[in-house]
Amino acid sequence: MSRAVKEQTTTLGAWGDEFELVLRPSGVAVLTMNAPGGVNALSSEVISHFGQALDFVLNEPEVKALVLTSGKKNIFIVGADIREILRIQKKAEAHELTTRGHLVLQKLSKLPMPVVAAIDGICFGGGVELILCCDKRIATNDQNTSFALPEVNLGLIPGLGGTQRLPRLIGLKAALELIMSGEPIDVQQAQAIGLIDHVVDRDVLLETAANKALELIEQNFDRDKIKAERELASEESDGGASKRINLLKITDRAVRVRTRGLYPSPRKAIEAIQKGLEEGLAVGLLNEAEIFAEMAVSSMAKNMINFYISKEMAVQTARRARQEFGNVTTMGIIGTGEMGSEIAALAIAKNINVILKGSSEEKTVAAADVLMKRTEALFPGKNGEKQPVIEAAEVNLDLRPAQLIVEAVYEDPDLKNKVIFEISRAASPGCVIASNTSSFAISNLSQFSDKPERIVGLHFFNPVDRMPLVEVITHARTDQEVLKKAIAIVDQMGKVPVTVKDSPGFLVNRLLTVFLEEAARMGDEGIPLNWIEDAALAFGMPISPFWLVDELGLRLCNKVTRLLFEKLGARFEPPAMLDGLLQHEFDGRKTGAGIYLWDESGKRLGLHKELLDKIPHMTIVEGKADEHTAKLITDRLFLPMIDEAARCLEEKIVRKAKDIDLALILGIAFPRFRGGLLRYADDLGIEYVVKKLEEIYERYEPAREISGLLLNLHKDGRRFYGLGQG
Repeated sequence: MSRAVKEQTTTLGAWGDEFELVLRPSGVAVLTMNAPGGVNALSSEVISHFGQALDFVLNEPEVKALVLTSGKKNIFIVGADIREILRIQKKAEAHELTTRGHLVLQKLSKLPMPVVAAIDGICFGGGVELILCCDKRIATNDQNTSFALPEVNLGLIPGLGGTQRLPRLIGLKAALELIMSGEPIDVQQAQAIGLIDHVVDRDVLLETAANKALELIEQNFDRDKIKAERELASEESDGGASKRINLLKITDRAVRVRTRGLYPSPRKAIEAIQKGLEEGLAVGLLNEAEIFAEMAVSSMAKNMINFYISKEMAVQTARRARQEFGNVTTMGIIGTGEMGSEIAALAIAKNINVILKGSSEEKTVAAADVLMKRTEALFPGKNGEKQPVIEAAEVNLDLRPAQLIVEAVYEDPDLKNKVIFEISRAASPGCVIASNTSSFAISNLSQFSDKPERIVGLHFFNPVDRMPLVEVITHARTDQEVLKKAIAIVDQMGKVPVTVKDSPGFLVNRLLTVFLEEAARMGDEGIPLNWIEDAALAFGMPISPFWLVDELGLRLCNKVTRLLFEKLGARFEPPAMLDGLLQHEFDGRKTGAGIYLWDESGKRLGLHKELLDKIPHMTIVEGKADEHTAKLITDRLFLPMIDEAARCLEEKIVRKAKDIDLALILGIAFPRFRGGLLRYADDLGIEYVVKKLEEIYERYEPAREISGLLLNLHKDGRRFYGLGQG
């Protein structure tokens, strides 16, 4: 039965700056959350005010039903206030915080009248946990409406009842998928799994929510009966208690393999879920609070939250640039090799028109045809959505409609100079011209342009579709408006920009080269390659150094190391191992053999013993390194990286330590639980870092000196994250 909502309403009260309660003539009260600032976040103060509002509702006889909504467009609740969690140092304090939150949400779940959530926009973390306490959940069909429990990606577990109420609502399998991934789902997915009951247009959201609340009253509302029926149906859909236990065991094993035991929060979430299913909701909530408090004060959670904040700051900066300049509609891509094709594919996935130009007409047309097929697969006429246009350019002037042209040709300086020269003269006056070079100086390339101020570097990382980082490289003559436009374009393409000053290897490749060279030097010394690989993986790197060399290609690695040696001096002297490998006709994964053997599908088959036997000093042994040797290998892999990162700060390649940590986590998947390379240095202690570097540099070639910044930090008793360096 549909009712039109009348306009006459009465404001019953307000609590803090966040909540206002308005009573409609029907008896439905609408409680709106509209926290100061841009988002709704559940801080301890907000939760306290929410509890006060619920107390009022409980004692207000005119309120027959309650609708919860947000006063912010595109945002319902973004989750807990993670900065508040970051400040907590003691477990007891964390336990008190989550216990207070539990009490308020239990109060919500036990109100005597129906409660309906009216959701428009982002509903993450504590927002999801709040709507789980409601009797119905209505959401808008807007593209911004999405749901997530991201806590495991912050080193936490859901701490406001998510591990307990979600499996009871949508079933264990769907709940595990949502909690274990930490990734958002859209409103259609949320409805499909039973998290959302109804999806409506934004302009009828409140009316629909109010009507659904009144319908519940007319149906002799009995929450306990509804919950019991829902939980029984959920358990039956999971196949019963025994199948639930089996699913939990399977998921736990899969998580243990995926995380290599380095990230405990997913397994802790499984533990909390199992406890609640076996011993009941009340016990489960108490256990969840205990586990959450334990995780909240861990160094892992602090590091992962700090990374999340750094990433969000970079995203918001890019988002502001995009709001200022808007979206590009057309992008030109010069080069139809792997990188050019993948950048083009990313552009069409973001509904950007693409103009392609390869080294020949034949290659251009072939690449455009492939891209067209990918476009048809992405946009199969759904919802009447307009497909992006792919064009094959015959001459450079065909690129003139593009607002951004990306040069992605083969890494040859003469070729790149020629391309920059030609496209600069063909591009429209306002076009941003970018090079995707991974090694050559943008300042040098810009000299071949008649518009040097419009030249930037946009260094995408391979594979383009999965790696979130783009280094935006500036040079002395880069126009600041062009830089902002480039940053906005990176955001439009769904990537995270880090601005880097032009220098050899830029930032990530420069630091990555230190890592790879140090591994190769240890190989030259006869340290077993498998010990070096094991140490890197145990540290938390997603792939080990020699595995990465094969992924990148032996020749590319050799070219970059020689470039850095030429530009930055003896500390980048190429190891003999890399030269020795190049004497053979192998180039890593793409040729089926390198340091490893690879099958046709790109799967590693083990170290290439036959090849390694031909390289002096290369060894592979059975068994593991002892603890002392493993620690030495780890120090040699990562401490010189810390030293080189300090040099990057000295040279103002980036401004702050957090820029380096963000770039390495996003660019080479440096372990998030360590917070980044320089947070790892601070955790080790600068004194330890300097002492061990002195030993490494004195004992092992090449001869090196510790950076001035690192020595000064040690002398002054400071850290990277302090005194403006964070």
